[in-house]
Amino acid sequence: MNPKQTPLTPSRSTAGFTLTELLVVIVIIVTLAALSFVGVQKIRQSAHQARCADNLRKWGIAVNGYAADNNGQVVWNGWASISSTARHYETYLGGDRDSATATMDGKRVFATQLCRRCPAQKWDGVGNGVTGYAVTRPNPKIPSSNIYNLSTASDPSQLLLMIDAEGFLNLSGPDDIASAITPICKDTTSRHRQTVNALFGDGHVSSYRLGEIAGSDSGKKAMRERWFTLR
Repeated sequence: MNPKQTPLTPSRSTAGFTLTELLVVIVIIVTLAALSFVGVQKIRQSAHQARCADNLRKWGIAVNGYAADNNGQVVWNGWASISSTARHYETYLGGDRDSATATMDGKRVFATQLCRRCPAQKWDGVGNGVTGYAVTRPNPKIPSSNIYNLSTASDPSQLLLMIDAEGFLNLSGPDDIASAITPICKDTTSRHRQTVNALFGDGHVSSYRLGEIAGSDSGKKAMRERWFTLR
């Protein structure tokens, strides 16, 4: 053997991963999976919010269409009801007043049922249980009135008609809003990433965070009052 040569020894590169290296790889994979999950959740929530807003726009078209055909009159009582005596907006939502012609999760439902459910809200499979919107009574100064004239609204763009809520609620005044939307704005996993969609009398839909609506300062109180003022 040439004295200047040394015997070949196994190279470290031929050895397997060490335990530390395996743990590092596992941590990286878990971290990437977690980030991917968060991204998917955000995308899903954004999609739900967009579909929810589309539901409310359909209601805006239906309500204004009904008002146009009835000298401005809007029926508040049973607004989104599925009972046969109060299905006032069925045909304006693309359905049939006397039969379930829409399909939701493979079940036949009335068009009003289809639009009553926020996509992020669980459904009871029938349509007349848990739904996702609250309906306002735009003229709380006359609490017994179930019919009002939308054409008399001094500012339809500020007259609240429907808003995201837990279940299906009737709001009798501005003080009811916070209790209706707080349950679905509790944390970042809540519906629409802690925001709610709201439909106004002119048919437009806006999104609000809880802090923009609920609160005791004079500005928020005045806004809520406007939302319930017909004229």
